[in-house]
Amino acid sequence: MSSRRRRPRATLCVIAGLAAPLAASGAHAERGLTIRSGGLSVELRRETHQYAVTDRRTGRAWITAPLKDLAVTDAEAASSERMALKLHERSTGRAFRADVRVWNGANVTFRLEADNLRTPLGRLDYPGAMRLQRDPSELSLVFCNRSCGQLVGRRDDYPTKGFWRFGNLGLDMPWTGVIDAERGDGYMLLLETPYDAAVFLVPDERGRHWPQTAWHGEFDRIGYARRVSYRFTASGGYVAQAKAYREYLRRTAGWRSLADKARERPNVNLLRGAAITWGASVIPSAIKFAEEARDAGIRRAIINANGKFPPADMERMGSFGYLVGEYDNVTDIFDGPPGFTSDSVERYAARDRTGQPYKGWQHMDGRQMYRRATWRAVEFYPSFLEGVLRQYPFTARFLDISSTIDPPRIGARGIGNRAARSCRIGASCMPRSPVAAWLWAASAARPGAPTCSTTPRAQPADRSGGRCPSGA
Repeated sequence: MSSRRRRPRATLCVIAGLAAPLAASGAHAERGLTIRSGGLSVELRRETHQYAVTDRRTGRAWITAPLKDLAVTDAEAASSERMALKLHERSTGRAFRADVRVWNGANVTFRLEADNLRTPLGRLDYPGAMRLQRDPSELSLVFCNRSCGQLVGRRDDYPTKGFWRFGNLGLDMPWTGVIDAERGDGYMLLLETPYDAAVFLVPDERGRHWPQTAWHGEFDRIGYARRVSYRFTASGGYVAQAKAYREYLRRTAGWRSLADKARERPNVNLLRGAAITWGASVIPSAIKFAEEARDAGIRRAIINANGKFPPADMERMGSFGYLVGEYDNVTDIFDGPPGFTSDSVERYAARDRTGQPYKGWQHMDGRQMYRRATWRAVEFYPSFLEGVLRQYPFTARFLDISSTIDPPRIGARGIGNRAARSCRIGASCMPRSPVAAWLWAASAARPGAPTCSTTPRAQPADRSGGRCPSGA
């Protein structure tokens, strides 16, 4: 949907995928509406605006939390596998049309439409958090935030209860899982349009937390189509969910394996099993550390410099099978000529909705820095890296580029859409970039061969111009 150049309606979609084959049947009752296909049934409960999902493979009965503010005013069976709804938001008076469809034996699609892309949207939770109707088991939550995979109980006092897809404490991968560790079944909530979205962990009446999808406005408007999918798994735990995510990327985003990438760039193989080491502030001691690590039997490592190692030391560390990298943060800038920490704030700073430059870190000397627009960072980085590689044989870079500004404050898809193009002349709004934050990129380590690796190219329709260099 996001790949279409013209979007006549604003659409909010939720897709819940199940792995059982589906056949067709449907029924319409006064209290609600049920659509069935094979071993899966989805029932609308109109009075409370809930969706009940029954999976005969596992015997599980799931149900979404009530949506008290979003009333169902009309519902009809459009086919045996699809229902059409009219919805009314009580607090604002806004009207929506929804479509719920069971299809292809693997999905239940919820779609919410507004006639006007400019329909106001602050935050909208849709659908309600999916939870078990009968919950005798201790289920666990799975998510990956800030490069760390987490497996926590639903009663754990996990310090963060909300995860932006694009944010400093966000989801590195746009999904959250609920699993039964003993039975291995559960579901994966996958944000398929993650640009202005978050997942919140919300408690039920017994204090057990469930993941809740929250959609936020693009410049306070619905702006574009939204999708989230629930992919129910019958076994395999979080491994099955991770495989389902990989398969989704394979089908939709041109996912490539490390082996495939290594055929073009052999140093990618050195990422496998590499221990990440930070610091090396005392440059002369780095080669000594590398020699000690080699003698201790460490066969793979990524050694990061806070500065530049002597080229001869870098070559020697590479001979041990280690990648030699450096931390690149080209996001925060002072006003000045193009450089690692400087650029024209007037032309290239990200802007908030008022048109003001977006503030970044404050330097230790007290000077205020500003956020360089992501598309500009990606545009600037190749020439910068070419200069570095002409002098130093780095084989890896740790590229830290903010993929967007936090969604409530600025449209996350940025320059590729109508809202961002409406920013003030001369201002560059922060676009969605295929270069993710905190990302390893192994280079060919030859002058003139800059590297810009991407997370699996999950947003191929981005026309923002924020691309990786050709061949990266």
